[in-house]
Amino acid sequence: MFFDHDLAAEMLESSPMYQAASASGVLSSRQVPALDGLRGIAVTLVFLHHLQAYIPGNNMPLRILKAVLFAGWCGVDLFFVLSGFLITGILLDTKDARNYFSSFYARRMLRIFPLYYGVLASILLVAHCRGGWFDDVLPLAHDRKFYFFYLNNWWPLLHDTWHSNIIGHFWSLAVEEQFYLLWPACIWLLPRRQVLAVCLVGFGIALALRVYLLTEFGLIRDVFENTFARMDSLLAGAACASLVRSPDLLNRITSRIGPVGLAAACILACWLPGFLDPGLFMQSVGFSALAVLFATIVLSAFLSHGATGSAEEALQKPMLTALGKYSYGIYVYHVPILMAGFAALEPTLRTQESAWLSVAFAGAATLTVYVVAKGSYESFEKRFLRLKQRFKPELPVESPPLSTSAP
Repeated sequence: MFFDHDLAAEMLESSPMYQAASASGVLSSRQVPALDGLRGIAVTLVFLHHLQAYIPGNNMPLRILKAVLFAGWCGVDLFFVLSGFLITGILLDTKDARNYFSSFYARRMLRIFPLYYGVLASILLVAHCRGGWFDDVLPLAHDRKFYFFYLNNWWPLLHDTWHSNIIGHFWSLAVEEQFYLLWPACIWLLPRRQVLAVCLVGFGIALALRVYLLTEFGLIRDVFENTFARMDSLLAGAACASLVRSPDLLNRITSRIGPVGLAAACILACWLPGFLDPGLFMQSVGFSALAVLFATIVLSAFLSHGATGSAEEALQKPMLTALGKYSYGIYVYHVPILMAGFAALEPTLRTQESAWLSVAFAGAATLTVYVVAKGSYESFEKRFLRLKQRFKPELPVESPPLSTSAP
């Protein structure tokens, strides 16, 4: 999905999205199916990463399979880039709205809070009533309150009380919520022409911070889940959102998108084992290279809107776009479903040592997660999504030019 200068400029200017933006200035109001496809890929990678933990590695083929699936952790980084791109785009397009802050936060809360708090409260309530195996897969009692305030990627880590649990994957949601809390004010205060520069500076700070923390403390979860140490992925997406709203600048650098993405891919290829077991290289330079690679892919997918090509058509496959549509629910539900299913079948899975049984478990878990996420979206989440219409950005209406003709 790499472009040369003239082709990208032609695609950008002929794109229905770009033409609409020229008239209304609102790029973020346009639907780009390829981005939904990328979101579907991201959530699939994360799901496969967690799925491998529940496949017993009883023989060599299963151990190889588990090693490959483990590499799906990078799906979170793709999520971060996509979030930075989409959220920054919304903020830039609505910066002049009279209800800029209230509209953004109300619409975000309606999208995120109902499902998040519904699942969080349900899990803790069931655990309180039933106990049993739940006691072993929950965060420690004095840490649970931090999940309600999206601080679970800070306090438990700083006090060394974090442990793998049924809602441990909520750390990435905490990172994004903290981004939503701070970034709108930055966009509102910054002149539009400075947004890109701030993104690049922040990108460098995140890389430097990770290098420092890893040098001082080694491989610890505090670095992996630290909001400021992971903001380079979010800011890489934000930089792309700023670029597509500066056509002149984008046209000048479009010919470099391909080489930049290729360079990032080469850096990652030099340390492929980092995907199987993220070490110092991957968690320092690798995370930033991954952010750059994903940013070029997101930017290319956005610019290719309305074009034809095998990559673009693949990203718009109905199954991928459906996964993208239900990705939030899939992300929230998949670990609890995997843990509950494995707890029920663990004795059989471990004693039978059957590859076919593991495959059957993986297939059943995959289908269950998808069905639950789709049902949740259609019957629960959409009720709140409809309310977003009440909080539309109130953009100023441009006055028509004054007529110079005589009455």
